[in-house]
Amino acid sequence: MRPIVRKPIPLYVSEKAFYSFFNSPYAPHRGAAVDIYGEPLSPVDGKIAMVRTFRTPRYREDAVREDYLILIDVGEYTVKILHVRPGVREGEYVHTGDPLGRHVMSGFFRPWTEEHMHVEVRRKDDAIRAGGGVPLEIPPMPAVEERIEVTERLERFSLARVRGPTGLACGGFAVDGGIPHYNRGWKLGGPPVDLHVETSHPVGTYIGRGHIKVLGAEEGEVVTYRCLAP
Repeated sequence: MRPIVRKPIPLYVSEKAFYSFFNSPYAPHRGAAVDIYGEPLSPVDGKIAMVRTFRTPRYREDAVREDYLILIDVGEYTVKILHVRPGVREGEYVHTGDPLGRHVMSGFFRPWTEEHMHVEVRRKDDAIRAGGGVPLEIPPMPAVEERIEVTERLERFSLARVRGPTGLACGGFAVDGGIPHYNRGWKLGGPPVDLHVETSHPVGTYIGRGHIKVLGAEEGEVVTYRCLAP
């Protein structure tokens, strides 16, 4: 397991996992949440404080109609987990890297979204509602611009192999986000900066994947982009 955030508390992912802070349409992904792709393992040590189900909308035909909430008490804070069918029970203690359950194809996911675990750090008296996550201190990720050429066409999206942290870079730092379909691209250097980025095709970024997701492109096509602000 390796740390991806140090504050307000350390959060860990497996060596095989990749993740994104800003590649989502939902409000917590403006610096207060991370989506982790890979086996759903606990990102913290703590006690399972709550396990609940809830109804979802349905943005894709293969989605389930019920999603799951897992809360982990870590002392000063509570860690909120979504999109994982629990394999743990309330009162159980989990260690970092322990399995939490299995992924579900949530009704909140868009057609191009892959299964993942949503993670937030919450104050203990405000752990459940949709907003209110504690801002995450995201480490800076230096990066340089690189050529983005689609290398694989899949059913719902394409992939382009990249070398940098996310594949996109502006001002010497990696850019994370869903552009333009989620209307956000954030520079990962110092305080997160909301950028206006133009791309030839919609793209979604992931840290540590080695690929960038491209929508509506064929194998061999080159994706171009430019940062306009700030």
